Amino acid sequence: MNLPLFLFQAFASTTAYLTIFLRFGVPYLSKRPISVTLTTFLLPNLFRHIGLATLSSQVVAPEFAVKIGPSVAVGDFLVLLTTYLALIAIWKRMKVAILLCWLFVVLGFMHDAAVTRSMLTAPFSAVDRIGSHWYVATFVVPMMVLTEILMLFTLCRRGADLKREFSSGGVGN
Repeated sequence: MNLPLFLFQAFASTTAYLTIFLRFGVPYLSKRPISVTLTTFLLPNLFRHIGLATLSSQVVAPEFAVKIGPSVAVGDFLVLLTTYLALIAIWKRMKVAILLCWLFVVLGFMHDAAVTRSMLTAPFSAVDRIGSHWYVATFVVPMMVLTEILMLFTLCRRGADLKREFSSGGVGN
């Protein structure tokens, strides 16, 4: 693995996403109903199924699939499931929506920590064999982490707005 290139690409993707979100996304979404904002941050996470590819030795090296793949795949699957549940709850205007959004944030951060730990504690020979999943790690993962962070800030600042929106008959999705 070319670690400097990998880190540069991850940094470049993160910077690009931050630029887009901070310049256009956040100002626009701050004026929208909270259900729209939360939905916007959840939607990219519908692609978490990509993490299951880390179990395939045709995508990553066999050692990576065995040593790191399970933590990636299981975590991504749980976050994906929570994403669907949160979206359905928002769209159906269910009171449990706020809890599911918080669960999404907590599971997302726990998953990020578990994968980071797996990457740091696995033998370098396994980490070095990321294969074509390189593109996911440097392009998709930064977006997923950023949506978790933005969701956290949104819930802290505007979480109570969801209950008011649902009880007032405000704009739904």
